[in-house]
Amino acid sequence: MVLEGLSAHAWFDKYNDKGKKQKRFFGLRGSAIFYFSKEPKSEKEFAKAEKDKRVIYINEHTRAIVDGKALSIDIPGRTYRLEADTPSLAEEWRNHVETVKSTSPSKNVAFSDPTPDLSSGAIHSGYLTKKPEKSGQERRRFFELYSSQMKYYKADTGGNRGKGYVGSIPLQQNATYVTYDGLELAIHSPSRVYYLRADPSDIDGAQKWASLIVKHSNATMKDEDAANKSGSRNASVTSSVQEIGKSGMYSNPSFRKGKVGLKGNKISPAHSTNSLNAADTSQLLARNDSENAHHFTGERDG
Repeated sequence: MVLEGLSAHAWFDKYNDKGKKQKRFFGLRGSAIFYFSKEPKSEKEFAKAEKDKRVIYINEHTRAIVDGKALSIDIPGRTYRLEADTPSLAEEWRNHVETVKSTSPSKNVAFSDPTPDLSSGAIHSGYLTKKPEKSGQERRRFFELYSSQMKYYKADTGGNRGKGYVGSIPLQQNATYVTYDGLELAIHSPSRVYYLRADPSDIDGAQKWASLIVKHSNATMKDEDAANKSGSRNASVTSSVQEIGKSGMYSNPSFRKGKVGLKGNKISPAHSTNSLNAADTSQLLARNDSENAHHFTGERDG
């Protein structure tokens, strides 16, 4: 039976970002909490929950807070608000979360090196699902980790590395960094981002790959929420610059001649009408940071 593979399971009321209450079935498996609209009957339902991101991964950053029957589970970038039938059930699940936290590997502790594959010289190897760069189907590929790159093949060729080779992911650039979130692993290179996913049966797979990549290459580790915040910040500033261009500010003769800028800053006549000077850009960044300080990422429906 599916429920026999769960450490704990119970029904909770789950609140979305609009405050709507929905009854959900929660099941704890390893270091992951899955939730469903009805009691799961097969493994396929867990795989679908993983695909739909109806799962909470517990690590050292997770916090569980109880207030009567209310249970809040905080992870970087999101808060899950639940309500149990009784205060004792909420407290019981808080203890479950704390127990998993105490036994799960820390993000800052490197995994022990696996036995190298002597037939290929690879540091680590295994299957990951590779997402397409723009469009197309996801593909399950066999990956091998080296200090300068990750090679991937259609399947494990058993040492015949000339067969089934598809491509590689460069790791030698200094600007390369990796992030992971649950089963999701992203390798950010200067030219593109490679999105990979570990198998649902390998709960710590993405974390293990990330730790080994950082240990054996020039890549660095960055928290997923920090990477998202950086990306959002740059996108917001770019948007602000574009809006200023669209607003017709540069069509103002006084602005073009350097008489007035944002909040009275002087604009150099040498500047193009499609660019901002350093002072203006600095003010946009400061304004954007101020707005971000009040930003709250709410919970999605479901």
